[in-house]
Amino acid sequence: MSKGKARELRNKIRSVQNTEKITKAMQLVSASKLRKAQLELDNFQTYFSSLVQILSEVSTGGVPHPLMKTSPLKRASVVIFSGERALCGAYNSNAVKLALSEEEKLQSEGYEVSFVAIGKKGAEALRNKGKEIQWEYNLKGTLPSNEESSKIGDYLSNLFVKGEIGRIELVFTEFKSAASKTTIADRFLPYEASQGPRMVPLKSREGDARVHYLLEPSKETILKKLLETYISGKIHEAFIHSLASEYGSRMIAMDNASKNAKEMIDTLTLRLNRARQAAITQEIAEIVGGAASLE
Repeated sequence: MSKGKARELRNKIRSVQNTEKITKAMQLVSASKLRKAQLELDNFQTYFSSLVQILSEVSTGGVPHPLMKTSPLKRASVVIFSGERALCGAYNSNAVKLALSEEEKLQSEGYEVSFVAIGKKGAEALRNKGKEIQWEYNLKGTLPSNEESSKIGDYLSNLFVKGEIGRIELVFTEFKSAASKTTIADRFLPYEASQGPRMVPLKSREGDARVHYLLEPSKETILKKLLETYISGKIHEAFIHSLASEYGSRMIAMDNASKNAKEMIDTLTLRLNRARQAAITQEIAEIVGGAASLE
């Protein structure tokens, strides 16, 4: 084996080793972010499921509110939650595919559809397909703050109340575990009392009996406040689900990349050792042959 070939194999091994270090580091970072997202999701869903149940109870009885009125306007907005970065398997592409599928579904119902992109990668993919993006928001840190979720919720609810949009759908990835995630589309506005399929029903101390509420100052005032809280909470829930799914997907993708790099290093090392052994055998044969010719 020539020295140039050996040098080439050593350079390839060194390059793959450096790549393995990067993917391993990204895996550890994603695992750390995932733990934070899971803790936030567990804590928030306990609160949010109770809020949804109370809102479902209070919103019955025909109390009017602009966020609960079905609009005749045939303009809809699809809000897609995606990641800020790639290298997370099919996470971003699955969200985009479902958002485009929802667009087709709404268009078949006569709606003119625009998009709101929460996350850089979703916005890029939709622009590449020539889609109209009404608004884009990029996350600044690891997890969204309540203020960020409220900002997004206020923007969307204002579009609906002002009559600019007649229907809003959320497309996000529901987190179950690092290896189990489902991309779903969920109705956001107008609000319906039956919304909240993932909520955990409240129970009274006596068992399954219906909870009765004493409302003060008035049902209308409390409903208004509950709906405002629900809007930001629903956005926060979708945001945390999506981020936990993104971090889990990236952790698994980087783990697989690290394993592939390890296998490639082993293969290249084996090739290098075999080539070195062949070169040594050839040199020995040449020495023996040269010595024999001198006799």
